[in-house]
Amino acid sequence: MNTKCTLGSRLNTRQIHIFLITLFLCALFLIGNACAVSVWDGNSIDTSFSGSGTKASPYQITSAAELAGFAKLVNEGNSYSRKYFLLTDDVDLQNHQWTPIGYAASTDLFQYRSKPFEGTFSGDGHVISNLYINSPDSNCLGLFGNILAAEITDVGVINVDIRGKTGVGGLVGYMHGHNMDFVKRCYSSGKVEGDSCVGGLVGCIRQDKIFDSYSTAQVSGTECVGGLVGWMNPGTITRCYATGDVSGSKSAGGIAGTVGGLSNSALLYSYLTDNVAFNQHVTGNEHVGRIAGETSKVPGANVEFCYASPNMKNGNTPLPSGKDIDKNGENLQNEIPSQKFYEDKNTLNWDFQTTWKMGEKYPILMWQPDVPRAGGDPTKASGIGLLLTGLALVIGMVSQKHIKRK
Repeated sequence: MNTKCTLGSRLNTRQIHIFLITLFLCALFLIGNACAVSVWDGNSIDTSFSGSGTKASPYQITSAAELAGFAKLVNEGNSYSRKYFLLTDDVDLQNHQWTPIGYAASTDLFQYRSKPFEGTFSGDGHVISNLYINSPDSNCLGLFGNILAAEITDVGVINVDIRGKTGVGGLVGYMHGHNMDFVKRCYSSGKVEGDSCVGGLVGCIRQDKIFDSYSTAQVSGTECVGGLVGWMNPGTITRCYATGDVSGSKSAGGIAGTVGGLSNSALLYSYLTDNVAFNQHVTGNEHVGRIAGETSKVPGANVEFCYASPNMKNGNTPLPSGKDIDKNGENLQNEIPSQKFYEDKNTLNWDFQTTWKMGEKYPILMWQPDVPRAGGDPTKASGIGLLLTGLALVIGMVSQKHIKRK
């Protein structure tokens, strides 16, 4: 009887090993998919998207070549108004010269109705890395150059290197949509340079909105230069932050370079609310501010409940702290504040239930992973990592029991 029990135990152990090994291989397959990155060679273009362009069945961009194909079609005049696109993998553009999605042929920034993108693009949490544009005489540059009444969500552009003239941003060069389009849950890193209207995430906003987004990019230009947005008139920036150094001769700000507004209608007001500037340096000669470099003197420009790092400097000179309703932004305090400071109704009154959470030193957005990512989606990879660790432990325990029975 003992022999039968031992044999049965051995058989069960063998079966368990086969089962666990199968799960292990499946997990490896899932990791391969979760960490998949499509690399662009600088030339390949593919326009054979799957899907029908509806909200239920969006056009799926599955490769770098298809992203380039998407740009080609938009720049040929296909605006894709009310159509939906979904990015299904991370993309590495390998620092090849990129042609922005959405074209603006005119050298006059405000002659914007050229060939904009007018649909909805979701990155689905994926990143597009190594975006490179070197066009110092061109306007409206970014991953998207020109968007009209469009929506861009859930995508990161990391390690960007962009040089342009007017309307230059890491994600979008120029967005305009009569309060119908927005950027949400997006971010950028790298370096953005231009002449005027230069921002880490978006160059210019005209009647548009940015929510729950951030930029760590270094930004430089001549005028209207901001850590997140270069110029807005009118527009809305809410629940956002910037950390990159900003440099401009005139109108340089930690969040926005210039904030304008039109006083004849509340629909044409500008709002900067619930934002924080963590930039170490905001450098300039004229109109330099911790939150906004320059704000319109009409009632239509509103900066409220925005705070800034107490260590922010213009060159080697500390930037003075203003009140929380001032364009400069009040200090966060001389010590790193706790979550209670941000939640206090007398300061920011921020929502730490659905919007913010505390990072290592400062608040970060709820949708962000606790550890900054360089590529892939750590929220997916971490779950698979835990699965692999658990499988390895179980296999080890079973193996030890099997050896003892022998």
